[in-house]
Amino acid sequence: MAALVNSGRASATRLKVYLGIVCLTTGGDHACNTSAKKWAVLLDLPDPNGRGTRSIRNALKHLESVRLVRREAQAAEPHRVTLLREDGSGAAYTPSRKIATELREEQKLLPADQFILIPPGFWKNGWLATLSTPAIAALLALMHITRGGELVKWGLTYQQAADIYGFSGDTWGRGVRELADHGVVTVTKTKSEGFSYKRRRNEYTLKLKRLNSRPKRPSG
Repeated sequence: MAALVNSGRASATRLKVYLGIVCLTTGGDHACNTSAKKWAVLLDLPDPNGRGTRSIRNALKHLESVRLVRREAQAAEPHRVTLLREDGSGAAYTPSRKIATELREEQKLLPADQFILIPPGFWKNGWLATLSTPAIAALLALMHITRGGELVKWGLTYQQAADIYGFSGDTWGRGVRELADHGVVTVTKTKSEGFSYKRRRNEYTLKLKRLNSRPKRPSG
């Protein structure tokens, strides 16, 4: 996920476009041919006919460069975009549930093979378009570390989040604050005991049912 988050302004749409492709290609041959302009409209990007379209095209090029998708030119049609396996290997996409089931049966399931199910409300109620990339990244990380647990408390420092998921502490902090502002997570400060000192860390409580309603409108 860090490859889609940690490139400043250039990465603003990468994670959103990737998640949108995952949503649209869940069945069949895991491919779609949605135009860049339509993506810009779906994600509510400014200037969808100009800068928004260019941003989507740049995001798709990056997704292809890190081998998360494959693009194929089509005559008089938008590029056909095919989803590839999420580990960046360039292998054909296989649904995560199927992979996890097979590995579990073989007793080879590792923590890295665990997957999460994004609640339907995230897609239906406009959260993908409304939340920033840091907020979406933080949400996915919190869902992963708690296995998607509603109201599961989990203590985590900024540095631990950076070490586990690869994005910066600043990205984590901005994302969590935005989620808290929308009521998707609550944050409480706790003290963890060490051998010779106490350090403060944040304890996060997910409230995924909040995704069943529409997000707050941005102020101003």
